[in-house]
Amino acid sequence: MKKVSIITPMYNSEKYLSETIESVLKQTYTNWEMILIDDGSSDNSIQIAENYRTQDERIVVYKRMREPKGVSTCRNIGIENAKGEYLLFLDSDDLLTETCIENRVQYMIANPNLDFAIFQMLRFNENGIIPNSQATHIRENYLYAFLSSDFAWTVTTPIWNIDFLRKNNFTFNEQYIRLEDPELMTKVLLMSNVRFDVLTSDTYIDCYYRNPINKKVNLKNALTSHLYFLQDFSSLTNNRIDIEKCRKCLQNHYNASFVCLNYSTFSQRKQCFHIAHKINKIAKQNNIIPKTTYIFKYIELNTIIKYNILYPLKKIYRFVKYTLLHSPTKYY
Repeated sequence: MKKVSIITPMYNSEKYLSETIESVLKQTYTNWEMILIDDGSSDNSIQIAENYRTQDERIVVYKRMREPKGVSTCRNIGIENAKGEYLLFLDSDDLLTETCIENRVQYMIANPNLDFAIFQMLRFNENGIIPNSQATHIRENYLYAFLSSDFAWTVTTPIWNIDFLRKNNFTFNEQYIRLEDPELMTKVLLMSNVRFDVLTSDTYIDCYYRNPINKKVNLKNALTSHLYFLQDFSSLTNNRIDIEKCRKCLQNHYNASFVCLNYSTFSQRKQCFHIAHKINKIAKQNNIIPKTTYIFKYIELNTIIKYNILYPLKKIYRFVKYTLLHSPTKYY
């Protein structure tokens, strides 16, 4: 019976951690270990994890004892300490169905040539399962999809042959605060002989991603990760015969940076323009965008006009309108 390692980073996860661990304890497949790595929680996460550890020896708890802080470092600690033949990543607020591990192991045993297999996932929030929220998708070319910021699956959906990860030294880039999952997947997909299956049918739904209704994105972290992605994959695709296609795909990461910036607040923009200009510079240096593109300059000018000129004028107009409407004197 092959052993499966489930790697779960946790940081201030007390609200949902028990529910996540319980979904693992209910598995019909019993030969697993759950590796919980604490990232410096200030709530009761570590106490919850330790309580479960004392009740079930298959649960192992580590504390991150090195820098940098973050989910990537914690997952790498999990990979280093995993004792299973297969591996999967589970976030501390997500859930597995009861037959998840059993079905995944059976599929890998039936297809021993695979390096990994991707299963289907649904998203849910406070109101229940979100309709039509499948997270795994068919794409004509998965490398081009990930380079294009079109992520065809999420971190929990693969089951990995751990020997494949270790032999090729595949780990998470610990610089990344966001996009750490796509970064790993894109490195893997750059291998010419990688072997994997993508199972998108609802028959293969075996995990659930918690998608809070009011989830907020940190603009600085988002832009910094887009910057790292453009730097790294401009370099890693530089000697490929399809370099032009890869550059065209990377344009979408540049465009995603633009979208993040354009829909942020003035104070957020002000703090992050230096990162935006670095993205612009990297994109031009690597021929991802034409050297005549000034999209971030446009946003900067748009921000100045909107917040320093139009917004004050709008406030004056509203004040005058209110005064005229509520004045006892009639104006003819």
